Amino acid sequence: MKYFRVSFHRDEIRKFEKRGFKPFVVEFVKSTYDAPFELSKGQTIVDWPATVELRSCQDGQLLTRLSNDSHMYLFSRDAINLFEEHAIKGFQYLPVAIYKEDGSVLSEYQLVANIPNQVPCFDLEKSRYDLYSADLRPDLVGQVSLIHKMVLREDKLKDVELDVFRLAEQYIEVIVSERFVRLWTESKYSNLAFDEVELS
Repeated sequence: MKYFRVSFHRDEIRKFEKRGFKPFVVEFVKSTYDAPFELSKGQTIVDWPATVELRSCQDGQLLTRLSNDSHMYLFSRDAINLFEEHAIKGFQYLPVAIYKEDGSVLSEYQLVANIPNQVPCFDLEKSRYDLYSADLRPDLVGQVSLIHKMVLREDKLKDVELDVFRLAEQYIEVIVSERFVRLWTESKYSNLAFDEVELS
């Protein structure tokens, strides 16, 4: 099994910018939900508000994953249907309402995909990374901050039955299975990039 690190680089978008391309970009309406960072922690969201709104800060081309101000996973309904059809494991879907600049509802996007699972599989010996220092984040001293080269421990992954999860040692990092990447690329979906991760 191969695993891949998810990235949000803009290479795909840059290919179109020269031709006047601009992506559709949204941001959370803080009065309806003021803690979008909770969706980056790798935990199940229990108390999700009944109404969470996002509004366009730039109407434009609709990509499979909507660009947003919090690096959230706002997938199209078509993509989510495909994930469910192929039993992709690792997402918790939460309802949202997204509005265009003119105030109309963007009906193709009605869910945000939370990634609640963390897997402790980071190879601390073979990876290259920085640690938080006391002057930068005294509450996180000694924990992994920035990863330059990621190596995952295969023995820690052999019993994992998830297609998407967060790295327990640095939960900002999202890892996906080869099956997920194949489904995404074969469907010609847009606005996510993947880098294969070395296994030890």
